[in-house]
Amino acid sequence: MQFEEVVTMYSDKLFNMAFGFTGNYDDASDITQEALFLAYKSFSKFRGDSNVYTWLYRIAKNECYKHFNKNKTSLLPLNAEMIKEAVPDVENKLRIQKLISTLPVEYREPIVLKYYNDMPYEEIANTIGVPIGTVRSRLARGKEMLEKKLNLRGGQPSLSD
Repeated sequence: MQFEEVVTMYSDKLFNMAFGFTGNYDDASDITQEALFLAYKSFSKFRGDSNVYTWLYRIAKNECYKHFNKNKTSLLPLNAEMIKEAVPDVENKLRIQKLISTLPVEYREPIVLKYYNDMPYEEIANTIGVPIGTVRSRLARGKEMLEKKLNLRGGQPSLSD
């Protein structure tokens, strides 16, 4: 596989992942560009032990963390578009987006991949390097945490699949 094919196949997915974490178009673009540049520099060393997207995802995720450490900001997760079916109005969507940013990373990450990148459980498991059962439990626990936070704040929306 040529690197140009990799860019064509995965650049949008990487951008969506970065945007899901940052909530900012420009930051997500910068992170995606830097991740692809780093991948290009080391593409000849890619052994194929994992899926190409899994490899790219880890590079992009590391770039997200570098970005947040450099800018002293916290990870922002999903944008309001991600939950449009689950939550009917924009005010509640934004409220959920803010609540998601308070989740620990181990719950936030699978939520971003599932509901933002529409990844199946198996692909999430391969991407973040945990068993599929762990993905399911983290998604369930993350949604449970969000629903508790919503209820504590008098929220009505549901986070059902």
